Amino acid sequence: MKAMLKGLFLCLTMHAFAQHSDLDLVLGKKAPELINNMQVEVYEAYDRMRAAAAIKGIEMKVVSAYRSYNRQREIWNAKYKAFTQEGLEPKDAIEKIITYSTLPGTSRHHWGTDIDIIDNANPQSGDVLLTEKFYDDGPSSALREWMNDNAAAYGFLKCIPTTPIARGLHTNLGTTLITPFRSLI
Repeated sequence: MKAMLKGLFLCLTMHAFAQHSDLDLVLGKKAPELINNMQVEVYEAYDRMRAAAAIKGIEMKVVSAYRSYNRQREIWNAKYKAFTQEGLEPKDAIEKIITYSTLPGTSRHHWGTDIDIIDNANPQSGDVLLTEKFYDDGPSSALREWMNDNAAAYGFLKCIPTTPIARGLHTNLGTTLITPFRSLI
């Protein structure tokens, strides 16, 4: 199985999640109010950003947004099974998974504030979120460059990764999104 290094992850830095105080919402066991699997504020910011990128020939496509607890568990279990079948010890499999994924109940995707996007203007096959597809001549390299210059203007920041060989989370999401989670656990 190829390495599960992933491409461009964005999270809205605005206060979209700050008003929630329901533990089931925070853990992904209940969905927030969503438009196209994003919180309303996130969708509106994404739509403005998408329109601006389109002017430059970039066709943003969301490939992952809101993800329920059960879906996150499926992803986690599939990766764990694959890595242990490859011969990794359980602890090593977990270490490898948490490089780019998180335990069910702890994913920001549960909140409807995080999106994974690609540049759909260029043909892509296989795992469209492999980091290499966002660098050099990769099909989403222009998107990555555009996002580096423009994402913050729309309230987004790049969560992971920042280099082709990035490991783990590199951006402090800020207390606005984390505070409700901490207050409920």
